[in-house]
Amino acid sequence: MTPPAGTKKRRGSRRTGRWAVLACVLSLAGLALVAGQLRRQRDPKALAGRLGEEARILLELGDLEGARLRVERARALERDEPRWTVDLAQVLIRQEDYAGAESLLRAALAEGGGAPSVRVALAKLLLRTERPREARALLAPLVDGEEPIAAWRGRATALRVAGEAAARAGALEDARRLLDRAARDPEPSERVAALVSLSRVCLLLWRFADAEAALRRAEEARPEDVAVALARASLLRARGALVAAERSLRILRTEGPLARRLAAAPLGALLADTGRLAEAGDLARELAAHDALAATHLEVRIALRRGDLAAAQRGGERLTELAPTLPAAHLLRARLALRAADLDAARRSFAEVLRLAPGQAEAAQGLLWLALRRGALDEAEERALGLLEDPRTRPNAVCALLVCARARGGASDALGALSRLTERYPEDRSVRSYALLFRLLGPSPPGEEELAALAADPHLVSDLARLTGAEASGSEVVEAIELLGELVARAPALDSARLVLADIYRGLGRLDLARRTLEGVRGADARRRAGRQLARMALAAGDLAAARRLLAAGQAEHPTDAGDLLLAEVELALGDLDAACARLEALCARQPAEPEFHAARARALLRRGAFAAAEEAFVRAQQLDARRFSAHQGAALPLLAEDWAEARIRLERAWRQTQDPRAAAALGAVLALTGDAPRGLELVDRWRSVAPAAPEGRVAEATLRLACGPGQVLPRPSRAVPLEVFADLRRSTEESAGLSPRRRQELAAFALWVLGLPRLAWRRLARTPPGAPVDAASLWWAARVLRSTGGDLSLRLTLGRQLADRVRSSPWVGLALASLEEAAGEREASLRTLRDLHARFPDRAEVILRLAGRLEAAGEEDEALRLYASLPDEPAALNNRAYLLARRPERRGEALAAARRAVALAPARGELLDTLGWLLHLEGRDAEARGPLERAALLLPTHPQVRAHFGAVLAALGFSERARNNLRTALLLGDFPGRAEAEGLLRRLDGGRGR
Repeated sequence: MTPPAGTKKRRGSRRTGRWAVLACVLSLAGLALVAGQLRRQRDPKALAGRLGEEARILLELGDLEGARLRVERARALERDEPRWTVDLAQVLIRQEDYAGAESLLRAALAEGGGAPSVRVALAKLLLRTERPREARALLAPLVDGEEPIAAWRGRATALRVAGEAAARAGALEDARRLLDRAARDPEPSERVAALVSLSRVCLLLWRFADAEAALRRAEEARPEDVAVALARASLLRARGALVAAERSLRILRTEGPLARRLAAAPLGALLADTGRLAEAGDLARELAAHDALAATHLEVRIALRRGDLAAAQRGGERLTELAPTLPAAHLLRARLALRAADLDAARRSFAEVLRLAPGQAEAAQGLLWLALRRGALDEAEERALGLLEDPRTRPNAVCALLVCARARGGASDALGALSRLTERYPEDRSVRSYALLFRLLGPSPPGEEELAALAADPHLVSDLARLTGAEASGSEVVEAIELLGELVARAPALDSARLVLADIYRGLGRLDLARRTLEGVRGADARRRAGRQLARMALAAGDLAAARRLLAAGQAEHPTDAGDLLLAEVELALGDLDAACARLEALCARQPAEPEFHAARARALLRRGAFAAAEEAFVRAQQLDARRFSAHQGAALPLLAEDWAEARIRLERAWRQTQDPRAAAALGAVLALTGDAPRGLELVDRWRSVAPAAPEGRVAEATLRLACGPGQVLPRPSRAVPLEVFADLRRSTEESAGLSPRRRQELAAFALWVLGLPRLAWRRLARTPPGAPVDAASLWWAARVLRSTGGDLSLRLTLGRQLADRVRSSPWVGLALASLEEAAGEREASLRTLRDLHARFPDRAEVILRLAGRLEAAGEEDEALRLYASLPDEPAALNNRAYLLARRPERRGEALAAARRAVALAPARGELLDTLGWLLHLEGRDAEARGPLERAALLLPTHPQVRAHFGAVLAALGFSERARNNLRTALLLGDFPGRAEAEGLLRRLDGGRGR
């Protein structure tokens, strides 16, 4: 049908109209969009948000300056928004501008009335700069109670940071309570962070079950969280499950770049602590690419593990260069300086820590101790007053204040200071401990009844231990303990104190005093414990017969498994193999599930030659616990039979199951014996990294290097390994084109020695056929292994003479021979050896000092003086010369000059200070003598002559009470030149009363 005329035209018009309307609508929409965009660009809040997003991206890219500029612009747009202040502070922290970040946050708090997010950010910064107490105080208004932050979204963060601050300040229970509250937050990320921190606090409290429960809750919330996995590895390590902890960290390093990076530092620390220093070094190099601080810290740890203090100090310097405003870096540097006895450097580093983190506890105590060490009493007192309010630092502060008061005015001033401290801190245990100290040091020591009352105090033993624990205690505390030892002899109720005193004496190296104290124990139970301590001391002194007698008496009265094990070891050392084997067999029958008893029985059977029974015992020990190194000492059986293939299989299993570096070293030796010297060298080097000072490892390494082929660089000679040993190793390797039969015997002996079986190693070395030529290396091995067995002195003397004949490049073999000759009572032979050494090494200080000392003992003082005078820059020679000259009044001025020079060269050596102080006293200059002698008494608190000299000077200055205490202590410590004069002076002082 044909449409009516005009229809098409109308339809076209309608279509055109619709398109026009649509175009109009779109234009309006576009205009609206443009207008909205323009409004957003002019809207400060939107623009600030966009700048914040850009800043976050730039931060991730490492453009800290660009991020800072954008955050500053955002903050300018929204002055009242705390978010931008916090973000800007974070950027400044990333730039290590801690002072600028702190100033910014504190200004924001002052202006804004304390916005919670700003408080939390400032608290985090305070934690980072080692000020946990300030951080905790800052957050107290937010977290003490449930209501103040109940409506704030960041309440869990505030609770968590407060908990971490409390933990760092030592308030672990408070920390646990705060973190437990934070862990109730519904937000998974906040809850998990709090639970991880809670697990760490539980570890510090030794609550492993609670730490495990916290981590389980965290894993349920976020099983993939890296922080949770790291905390799990820490828990495993704390429990001693090192293999599982390492496995966990290695798995974590396969789960992405972030996890790999975060797991590197803890894995490196674990490897370093277990002796795998090469692997730890690889991780340190990997860390260096993205975290130079963590890498350098790991390098310091590795250097300390190697015993290379100089390298560790260089690492500490790098840390402070990388993070000059980080207190922890300077604190580590201070610790390293103290280990190196560089007190000035330690003082500078501690001062820098306090500049960056005012109030940091360790640095403040370090400076206090150093001030006391220098005798700077005013500085020490000022620092101590600043540390009194912190319970963690109060013990050292109290001690320092009392020492200062006593040094200034004697006992009365110290007692007055103590009275004031007792009123101020009536419940504090440190004040209570020092009250006990000064009662003992006072003019009227407690009598028997008072001692009995003290014995009834359940805290007496811990108070005694506390007295010895304060760094600043010095001779004062040692003096008090020794006087207590004299007093408790009259009070049977103080047996527990006697046992503690014996431990303290042993720690001070005074076994004679420890023995006397233990012999005074009267109670039955305490007598049993004292008997075991006496037996161990007899063992340490090499008196095996006395050790056996004491242990047998103790076992007869009160038998224990530990006592039987120790007694069996003594019987083995005495050569009574039948008795030892019978005792251990009975012990294994009583305790069939204890692997260590089976391993001990196996070792005894090895010594007896019962190899089949020893094999069964070792197998049983492995079945019970294959992770124990002792269970794998059965690898000695194929070594003794020269079945290298079987020994290799057993040692590879031992290394795999225990990861003990000793197993690695033994395996390395066996690998070299089976032709795989390169891998053997790698394993021996692993053990060497744990025991770098062992000369046996140095010689084994040289042997394996030579077995690897020509052109090898050998370790450097040392005192214990002279040049001739390495020369003979090289010569024999070149002559036999490989390992000679003798070198193979030595490697087998090394494997037995490192397995902890030195007597079997000696048996292996003693197989050399009669009349066979013996070189310096063979003699060296024989002498070293025999020494470790405690072999008889005559045989050691014979080997020492043979070795000294072949080793002419180093004086140390001759010096060792002289010591053996003196121990054997051959003093003339010892003097001849020293004279021969001096003829060959006329300029070696160690030879001159030993010869001069021997001549002095023989009464040839003029020759000794001539030898000492040949060492004008050696402190020991100057000191000994001054001491000899002091006996001649006409040469006392010369003696005083030598003593002053000795102290100037070595100001921290107590024996030099003692000589100088005593010479000043002899010259009548007692006020000047007091300083050196007091420092000497602090450095050598158990040296009787030092204490007697100090007492004499105090008496001359009128400090009679202190003089009496020091003289009594000197007489208690033992015999010394001038003992009769000290006794006479004490009698005169006891006849009257002084200050």
